[in-house]
Amino acid sequence: MSLSNAGARPTFIAMMIELGYDDLTIADFIRMRRAGVTAHYTSNVHDLGYTDVTPEQLIRMRQIGLSTSLIERLQRERGSDVGLDEIIRYRISNQ
Repeated sequence: MSLSNAGARPTFIAMMIELGYDDLTIADFIRMRRAGVTAHYTSNVHDLGYTDVTPEQLIRMRQIGLSTSLIERLQRERGSDVGLDEIIRYRISNQ
């Protein structure tokens, strides 16, 4: 199976490496793409201050439908230092 067939196009991998995910395996990139993680979503999460988000967190965030607009809303309501794990818990308990 080619990378493109698995959803992990070279442009996705290059953009994710540019975002700091340079120590991942090809399998990691494929897993992220299959979960719906995009470089655009990842970049938006970074722009909101979560630059150390792990691939596992990104996958979980996409699986539960966590939007960047919800992150922004919770930052307004709870302060910009609200933790990502707290946001994930909020989304899970309010589905």
